[in-house]
Amino acid sequence: EARAWQRLFAEAAAVLDGSGGPGPGRIDAALIRSVVPYGRTAATPPAPSAVQVSASSGDSYGGMVISRPSRALALAETLVHEFQHSKLAALLHLFPLLDDDREERYYAPWRADPRHLTGLLHGAYAFTGVAGFWRDRLAQARDEPGTGTRGAWHTGGHADGAGHADGAGHADGAGHGDRAAHDDRWTGDQASPSERWTGEPPDGWAGAGADRDADTRGDLAADVAAYHFALRRLQSRLVVRTLLTSGRLTAQGRALVSGLAATLDGWLREPVPPAALARARTAALLHRTEWRLRNIAAPPSPTAPTPDPPRFRTDRAFWPDLRTHAFASAPTAPRTPDEHLAAGDPATALAGYADLLADHPTEPHALAGWIVARATLDPGRASRRMLARPEQTQPQPSG
Repeated sequence: EARAWQRLFAEAAAVLDGSGGPGPGRIDAALIRSVVPYGRTAATPPAPSAVQVSASSGDSYGGMVISRPSRALALAETLVHEFQHSKLAALLHLFPLLDDDREERYYAPWRADPRHLTGLLHGAYAFTGVAGFWRDRLAQARDEPGTGTRGAWHTGGHADGAGHADGAGHADGAGHGDRAAHDDRWTGDQASPSERWTGEPPDGWAGAGADRDADTRGDLAADVAAYHFALRRLQSRLVVRTLLTSGRLTAQGRALVSGLAATLDGWLREPVPPAALARARTAALLHRTEWRLRNIAAPPSPTAPTPDPPRFRTDRAFWPDLRTHAFASAPTAPRTPDEHLAAGDPATALAGYADLLADHPTEPHALAGWIVARATLDPGRASRRMLARPEQTQPQPSG
């Protein structure tokens, strides 16, 4: 196990060394002071492809706890993520960046539960770094000889642009993108592990694991990198907006978060292949929609005003985010409603979700998919209202 860690860390360091000079999402692996392995004491059975658990502490600069993956790319992304937490924790020891009442009421695009402002700041900082990491991977894939999509960024790529800086954006409606966010594991006073997946589609996703030639593998790597870059820049910008409008940042905190906003706004103007961008936008909508269905209590009637702050469900619990990382690549032979939605076929997805809802009309995962698929097919005012307040939706399983 120790030899496996040494080999994998060296490979991850090589990935990071290929990113170029200093910049968001770039680190010198020599700055990592310690990595404490989590959950494994032997090299067998084989490690999963992705990091399942990682954590860091504000009192241990450059130190982190990580479960060993089998892929260097997954470890490199996690090293970037955790080191972002370490850097921000050091700043928080030096300067007061925000006035946090510690009330957990904000939406985080990478968490299942409501969070507070300190974690919100950590999440924005960490995932801006993650977006930068995938931006570098995308640039490498774009310039890689033999990659079939090499020219797509110049001829068919789309940018989110300033109009989409708020991304999932318009899902929040009436300014309620500003009601939401926090980090995925660092609460500001302790480290708590979280599950995360990076790299390739999970086992069982249609088309995953198929034999591919080198060019096809290169195209898949480019597509995955484009998706993660598009998703994380979008989600991070939404969280940054929440912070900037919270009224609780200090002068130093506002300077820091304004810098993140400037970086992300520039990235949102960079072109991304349209298929990857579409999946990223859909995944962002799906997460926020399911989060509200599982966390926000529905009003007593569809016409009742939404409380401010919102009233949370008393029965809310952890739920696995099955879509965010599964949408990283388009399935080649879609079977399930989620797969059809990821493949860009919302009509078939809508029918599949309706079948699921016929037996369980309020099941949050299926209902979130139904709402997003319907809104994709009919992007009018009614759909925007439904996306903004999905907890008020009365589904019509017929579609």
